Amino acid sequence: MVAMPAYAWDPSGNWGIEERPDIDFRVACQGDTCNVAFQSARSKGKGSGYVLNDKMIIAYYEYSSNTFYFLTLTKNGESRMSGHNYEFNCKSVAEDKWVRK
Repeated sequence: MVAMPAYAWDPSGNWGIEERPDIDFRVACQGDTCNVAFQSARSKGKGSGYVLNDKMIIAYYEYSSNTFYFLTLTKNGESRMSGHNYEFNCKSVAEDKWVRK
């Protein structure tokens, strides 16, 4: 028998930002590793990251701006997350409330 770790939170699925119905943020996790792909009316990108307890960090590339960003997300119940976007130089650029679609 092989022991498998149990992860407290699996954010896999489709997410959006409150008051931004144009955003489609798809998360696919296996264990503590996640891949994301997103598209909105003004941008598109993909990235990868990790989940630890009730937090997830994603490094992603946005095609439209040709820029890398970091996104930190914190679980707020089973269908909500709060998120902070940072430019590659760690300057905060956005703070959003995420909902599961």
